[in-house]
Amino acid sequence: HPVGHMYRLEGARLHRQLFINALRKIYPATRQTLWVEMPSGGRVSLVHQPDRKRYCAHLLYGPPMPRGICQIIEDLVPLQKIPVALRVKEKIRRAILPLSGRTLRISQKAGTVTLTVPRVQRHEVVVFEYR
Repeated sequence: HPVGHMYRLEGARLHRQLFINALRKIYPATRQTLWVEMPSGGRVSLVHQPDRKRYCAHLLYGPPMPRGICQIIEDLVPLQKIPVALRVKEKIRRAILPLSGRTLRISQKAGTVTLTVPRVQRHEVVVFEYR
């Protein structure tokens, strides 16, 4: 779409927000599987591992900075208290941060589990286990 091309060339926040708003009209939040609130430099991916009865959400934050003709990740500023919501058909029994062994407090309502990741610096993974 021309808006995507304009954003690629100019990097204007307005173009990105226009595209996101259009997607939200087509795919309302009530149908969204995973929602994470991070700055625009954040990335998230969700992996379903049915054989292990779990979902893994990988949160990444290390925004690249232009340095000459390169883009490098120079500063790894930590993010604090990141809200996460997962909407799946399975009943989530617990959520853990396997890298630290910490169990997170979860809240479930209308098929959506919500939690807060205390800190993300570069990478964090949240494992949602179900029965």
